[in-house]
Amino acid sequence: MQRSGPRALAALSALSRCFSTPESFYVLGAGASVPHVPTTDQLSKWILESFLEHGVFQTEPIVRDVISSRVIRDPEYWKDPLRWELIQRLPPNYVIGKLPELLTTWSRVASANYDVFSLAAKPSTIFNMNVDRLAMRSCRGHRVFEPHGRSLSPEMFERIGWSTYTKAILDFPELSPLTVPGLVLPGPEPADVLARAEYRAAARLLPMSNHFSIIGYSFGAMDDLHTYAFLTPRRPPKFPQ
Repeated sequence: MQRSGPRALAALSALSRCFSTPESFYVLGAGASVPHVPTTDQLSKWILESFLEHGVFQTEPIVRDVISSRVIRDPEYWKDPLRWELIQRLPPNYVIGKLPELLTTWSRVASANYDVFSLAAKPSTIFNMNVDRLAMRSCRGHRVFEPHGRSLSPEMFERIGWSTYTKAILDFPELSPLTVPGLVLPGPEPADVLARAEYRAAARLLPMSNHFSIIGYSFGAMDDLHTYAFLTPRRPPKFPQ
């Protein structure tokens, strides 16, 4: 259902001013990547399905870490007690290993949500909180920052056998997951995120921007508290040394 009314019209008017003015500043969240990248509910469903289909379960429940607790949705116990019990044996390292694969897109994917920025006045700044590679491919002519990093391409995942190794974690939960350097997974941001070059560059551009717009971003259900403080400062932000 589309929303209408004075507030919606005001938001559309503000966005139109951004698009027509160079040196605007856009913050993009997960909503900009729908439907090409799964939502948190979909991530949970796909990870749990692959885990249950594997059919190997530890004898004791496994305590979840911060990331798996943020992503995995437990079913209601009374609806399916056995399924609930099995899910408690999901290795957190498997979740960490699967997420980079699920949060990327094929190079041939085209997204109107990002291609529309080809119509925006150039140059502007795209501060893209997603890690799916879509903005870097589609927003040419703009300055594109990826402060949470960028996942590998599906082709690269296949080439290095990422999925095969990650699946082995279901048999050997003590295996450490493969990781992509600089990639921030769902969950609380690391404390040193503001030390990244993307934030330092954006800090110089933000005060000079003519317009500011946040699109499809809820600050990770407030997991991204450091970014929230960076974008809404009452005083100039202090960067880690």
